[in-house]
Amino acid sequence: MNWSPVALILLSAAANMAQTPAASPSPAAAESGWTPTILVGLIGSLLTAITAITVAVIQSKKAKETETLRQQGEKSAKEAVKSLEDSMVDREGFKEGHVSFYSEITDMDGSCIMHWEREAVEITKPGSSRPNIPLMTEFMPPAAKIMPGYPKLLSHRFEQRSYRDINLRLLPGSTDKVSAFTIDIPGALKAEDGPLSYSYEIRAYAGFYMTREEVDQAFPTFKREYISFEVVAPIDKLELEIKFPEKYPVTVLSYGVFMGPVMADGLMSDDELRRIEPGFTRNQSVARLEIDNPRVGHRYLIYWQPPAKTLVDALKAEEVK
Repeated sequence: MNWSPVALILLSAAANMAQTPAASPSPAAAESGWTPTILVGLIGSLLTAITAITVAVIQSKKAKETETLRQQGEKSAKEAVKSLEDSMVDREGFKEGHVSFYSEITDMDGSCIMHWEREAVEITKPGSSRPNIPLMTEFMPPAAKIMPGYPKLLSHRFEQRSYRDINLRLLPGSTDKVSAFTIDIPGALKAEDGPLSYSYEIRAYAGFYMTREEVDQAFPTFKREYISFEVVAPIDKLELEIKFPEKYPVTVLSYGVFMGPVMADGLMSDDELRRIEPGFTRNQSVARLEIDNPRVGHRYLIYWQPPAKTLVDALKAEEVK
């Protein structure tokens, strides 16, 4: 930090006094009690107070600057996102009608079933087409492992033409924890095809962190476990749902929204939080978030605080019995 001239003079004086052998106090000094030792102590206290005040001023200034930058960044991001949303519709004519993402944690190890339904996927601009739809799911816990045979395409249908196949294809680079894949559409999806709807599922062992200690260690900036969905193309309606095992207690069960990939306390979009609040419902074992017209470039989530490891271990022991 930058020391003021007054603070430097006081510091120098304190140092000199501390290094000078103490003389016998004069009668006046003895009577008043102002010995060199007491003076050094008073000067040290004064320096501590000056330092504390200076730090408080700097922290207050940084907090105001951070908040200003956050507000400016949020405004710019909103404008950029709106432009991106409009350009995607104008350039590609690609949109989705209704996206549902359901996740269920099935045991105290964090094993899970994740199910997606994507309805009314369509190309609205004549002459435009899309040959495939890229998708990805990632599991964070070190012990996580996607079960064999997943992801799995469950169903599909075209609204305005006779049946034709689509395929789910894993991409190079997929691992036990990261599944990158595409929905391939032979002949491409065109405006004349009408809307396409499809569903798919992924199952994994130990796909979620189940204890507070694991979450605290894994997520330094946002100490919560969560499910999330990042909106990369226009959607009419988005639904998220998480279901917990019976007897598994969670706290701070709530909803959130971030602009972009960075997730940290204090960076949520306040305006969007207020807008989507009516769509959040919860009970002891299920939480659900419904969002009309989610914004492109935003990540929507349901998050929670897991219980302590001691409690989870006790619940695991009950499962074994």
